[in-house]
Amino acid sequence: MAIGSAISVIDFEAVVVDGAFPKSVRSILVKKIRKKFKCLDKQGVAPVEIVEGIIDSDARVLGAASLPILAGFSPHRDLLFGAEEQGQRGPNEKTIRRSLC
Repeated sequence: MAIGSAISVIDFEAVVVDGAFPKSVRSILVKKIRKKFKCLDKQGVAPVEIVEGIIDSDARVLGAASLPILAGFSPHRDLLFGAEEQGQRGPNEKTIRRSLC
């Protein structure tokens, strides 16, 4: 399951399920994800809560609108934007280590 893979690498507080589909579908989907998630071996990972989102179909627009703010004011802007400016395919180990200090 993708959630299990993600939380084994990064300690997320929550997994938000959202999208441009009816609230009833989202609610059923979250219940099924929670049920399947309980069966996973979560030994060694931080606890995570699976919740329903409230943004619905506006999520893409809000995410795109936040990019200029992140580009201008994020203290770790090179993680999102620096790799392309340096001609690299993604952030390298040195860039990640420097941004985490």
